Formats: sequence, structure tokens, C-alpha cells
Amino acid sequence: MMTVVAQGTASTDVREALAADQLRLVFQPQIHLATGQVVGFEALLRWHHPQRGILLPREFLPDMERSGLETSVTRWVIERSVLQLRAWEDLGHRGLQMAVSVFADDGIVGYLQDLLARHEIAGNQIELELAESVLTDASPAAVQALQALRRQGVAVAIDDFAAGHSNLRQLARLPLDCLKIDLSVVQGVVTDPSDAMVARMACEIARALRLRIVVEGVETEGQLQFFSDLRCELAQGFFFARPMEAADTVAMLAAGRTFAQALPQHATGERHLLMLDDEPNILRSLRRVFRGQPWTVHIANTPDEAFELLARHPVGVVMSDQRMPLMRGTDFLARVKRLYPDTVRIVLSGYTELQSVTEAINEGAIYKFLTKPWNDTQLNEEIEQAFRQFEMVADTRRLQQRLRETNKQLESRLLQNEERLQREEAALDVTHEALGLVPVPILGVDANGMIAISNAAADLLLGDGSSVVGEHVCDVLPDSRDSRLGGLQPGTRWVRIAGTTYEVRCNDLGAASRGMGTVVTLIQGANT
Repeated sequence: MMTVVAQGTASTDVREALAADQLRLVFQPQIHLATGQVVGFEALLRWHHPQRGILLPREFLPDMERSGLETSVTRWVIERSVLQLRAWEDLGHRGLQMAVSVFADDGIVGYLQDLLARHEIAGNQIELELAESVLTDASPAAVQALQALRRQGVAVAIDDFAAGHSNLRQLARLPLDCLKIDLSVVQGVVTDPSDAMVARMACEIARALRLRIVVEGVETEGQLQFFSDLRCELAQGFFFARPMEAADTVAMLAAGRTFAQALPQHATGERHLLMLDDEPNILRSLRRVFRGQPWTVHIANTPDEAFELLARHPVGVVMSDQRMPLMRGTDFLARVKRLYPDTVRIVLSGYTELQSVTEAINEGAIYKFLTKPWNDTQLNEEIEQAFRQFEMVADTRRLQQRLRETNKQLESRLLQNEERLQREEAALDVTHEALGLVPVPILGVDANGMIAISNAAADLLLGDGSSVVGEHVCDVLPDSRDSRLGGLQPGTRWVRIAGTTYEVRCNDLGAASRGMGTVVTLIQGANT
């Protein structure tokens, strides 16, 4: 990112660099993790200094800021980036995205819009990256400018996320499309439980805010696997490619190159054993012991190698020596526990450091302590038992996950049913109210002839204003000319009430609904 801390560089004249065309852009590919395809590039600034050679931004940006040239340099970078997009488009490489690091500039809206229109580049091909501190301290005018650009399709990203102090409440209000996880966090996710936790939290925050995630600084396969497992969308770093000149990007795109993808999720039941020991002879002997066993064996001579293998493979059992030059086995396994709490951790050592081993057992860092020299049969049995322990825990977690998913489904269905019942109750209330306003007497009668519903007109006619619900229909319809009226056969009947003849129409329910019973309608003045 452009905003950096000065590192004691000599005073330089950035103004002359601009005038002499000494600034250059290089481009680092951004890779879609699910496919390995190149989806775009990040434009990175370099100064080809005539005496000092190629300078990185951290070596001259402090002087640039002191000179008040940040706006001029930002616009130069944006213009060259748009021109490069145009060059790729002309060569048939369409739809690529360019990420550009910029300062907050209230006047950038019109400038960028003019460039995009003039060179016929879609707004969604540009992503502006701003430092987290710059965005959180941005003026209202700068925020409005970014919102205007987003309406044109231009994406806005926070660069170096998780490296500073985030105001999450303010973050949720910013006009953002993407978070870029800082490389200082990325470099530690495989070996440092704290960095791994920060990375996971950053991804959860991004998903909660509905933002894309770009991981910068990926250098190892373990880091790639880690962020792929977190379902991050894009990544860049030396593991894929170093920043390259424009001509090299053209050659790479023309070749249709794709990059390494993370391993897919492994099938349940696949067993992986990791062994860490600083003595190669011990590892070779252990390989022979486990030859023919139904598990894959990975070996490491150093803790860093072991952490990388743990990130790349679904290791269920870890077995480590205790005395090693870089780290004690119990300390290594304690860190493994924080990174991969479900692994089964075993110490295999010829030295019994009682205090450290006791502490590790009490803290749950190790499952068992085995001694050298070992018995081959017994060691195989111990590893088999360790895998069973791992698989039992994994099965329990899967069942718990299924139970949580089932509960969520049940809660969702219950909520849907409650909403449906509320709608039906509301509809029923409306129906009752509408029925009461109908001037024609109407009765709802069940299969036994009992009145379940009556409107106001029916109550006034048949009950002198009192409800007739609960009465038998034959008791409230006197002087029926048809003794079968109580049976409520479909059709038309006639009754006389208070000297007035009423046509009684009976219609059975159930033909077009789940209703049961009969609707009785009385129409005054029917001819006999």
C-alpha cells in the first residue's frame, strides 16, 4: 500500500522522477483459488532511479507525501493502469480486473470516469485499494466520492486488513466490496495460532459484511491450503508469481497459464500420520515400521516443515521427538493443539523430561508419551488406537454438525409454519369481518348439522340478535317445508321465518379447499 513509514531514505526528488518518466508499473497476478485462473492483476509502483536502481514504494513514498505529490502520482498510476487494461483488451484478454493502490482523493471521481469512458473500460474492471487507516479517517466528501465510483461499478477494497486497529462499527458503514488480508498475517497462519485465529476472524468479518476476500503474500502450499479451506476467493503472492513487466503478463495470458489449486476436501476415513524428528535415521526406521499400514506417513525434520505439512494434509495423528534443537516436542505439540485441536498428539522420545511431559499431559497437549527404543508391534497398535480416537472425535463432530443443521432446518420449518398460521389467522379474521358485513344471512354448518359460523344478518334473523353458533340448524330454521333440511342435502330449500319466505341454498365445502361442512345462505323473498 502507498501509505508507509519512512525508513531513513535519502531525500529524493519525486517531481523529477515524474517528469523524467522514471516511474514504472509492474503487475502481480491475482488467482481465483477454486480454479487456478488469472482473474486480474495488482498494479505495483516502482521507481527506476538512475543512480540507486529500482526502488520499492517504501523507499520513496515518504518523500512523495512530504512533497505533496501523492495526488499526482495516484493519478499517474490510475492512468497507466487503465491504459494497460486497454492493451490487454486489444489483445483479446477481456474482462481482466486491475487493483490499484490509491490515496483518498475527493477529485478522483471525474478523473477516473473520464479515463474509463475515453478508453472504453468497464467500471467493474477497476478495484481501488486504500489503507485501512485512510478509509476509516476519510472525510465525508471522500466517502461520497467512493460511493459515486461504486455506482459506476468500480470496486473499493481495504488493503492490509488485520494489520492495524479496526473500528468494526465504522467498517460496516464504509462503501466496500473487498478485504485484502495483510501479508504479515498470511505469513504466520501455518505456524502461529494467533495469526491463524486473526485470519479466520478476518474471513468471518468479510463474510458477515458480504465482502470478497483477497489474500496477499501467499508463499507456500500450506498457506494456499489454509485460505482455500476458509473459502477465500482470490490470492496473490510469490507462490504463484512475482510482480512482472507488462510484456511478461501478455506472454502468460497468451499461454493460458493456470496456477496451482488447493487440494480438495479429503474423503472420510483417509488416515494421515505426521512424524517429526531431527534425526533422519529415526524417521527412516519409523517408515519401515509403518510400511504396509493403512495410513499415509509424512515426515519432517524441523517444526516449520511439520507445520507446513499439517496445513497441506488432513493429519489425524502427530508423533514428535521431545529433544530437538529448535523446539521441544511438548512445545511443538502444544502449538499443534491450538492450530488443530482434534489431532491426536504423541511424544516418542528416549528422554523423559518429567516436568515438561507432565505439564503437557495436564494441559491436554499430548495424548500419550512413548519411549525409545520402541516395540514395532506395540507402536503400530498405539498408532492404530490413536487413529480410532481421532476418528471417534471426528464422527462426534460430524454428528453434532448434522444435528445443528437439522435443528436449523426444523427451526426454519417451524418459523415458516408460524408465519403461515399467522397469515391464515389474519385471513380468517378478515373473512369473519367481511362475512359480518354481508347483508344476507349466512351459516356455516358442520357434518352433524351444528352451526359453527353465523354472520350478523343470520344472528339478527334467527337469534333475535344473539349468536346462533352451537345450535342445531333444524332448531333455528323452523317451518321447513322439507324434512330433509336437517341433512343439508345440496340444493335449494324454502322456509318461512316471521311470515317471510326465504330461499335456503346449501353448498357443500371441500371441492376446492380443505374445508368440511355446508354453507347455508338465506335469500329473502324467493317465490314458493
